[in-house]
Amino acid sequence: MLNLERTYELEMKRETGMKDEFGKTYRKMPNGKTLKDALESYFITMNREKAEHIKTEVNLEGFLNSYKGSVMKAEYIKEFKRRIG
Repeated sequence: MLNLERTYELEMKRETGMKDEFGKTYRKMPNGKTLKDALESYFITMNREKAEHIKTEVNLEGFLNSYKGSVMKAEYIKEFKRRIG
């Protein structure tokens, strides 16, 4: 699960153009791992029926289509700043 969190955090830093501790801007990487990639890797570890049930139950497709939208980016930045201080 930590892999999912780190992947999400890095992807969102790239999406929002945040800067690292040295002031360098995170940039999008060609073929960089995304949250979708990490989730697919997670679902591969379980049987197909269970994975499909979970994907349907949580509306994974809807989430994947919205988590990088402008509203969610703003929420990410707000929460990131709250946690950092």
